Amino acid sequence: MSGALHEAAHRYQELAGDERLGGQDRARARLWIGTALSKAGEHRYAVCVMAEAVREFEDLGEAEDWATAQQKLALAHRGADEQDQALRFIAIARDNGTSDTPMYRVRLAV
Repeated sequence: MSGALHEAAHRYQELAGDERLGGQDRARARLWIGTALSKAGEHRYAVCVMAEAVREFEDLGEAEDWATAQQKLALAHRGADEQDQALRFIAIARDNGTSDTPMYRVRLAV
């Protein structure tokens, strides 16, 4: 995804709308749309897309994906220079994450 971020977002958009995929995969695709947009500098729009993915993960009861989405929301807020929001979402991810591996702890470090 390092180069053509808008193209990547478009391809993930196609997956997010593909009814042949399950809800979890469509929500993951939506999260990756937001990730691509955030990396492209469109942080506020990315936050909106990621928030939708968060709601989908919540509806599906996908706790680990939901916690991961909180981390990505934190990064998008940080990119938008919204440090208070970024810290809030890091705290949510930290308090609700299901993985306690060393890499998980590194990713949550502020």
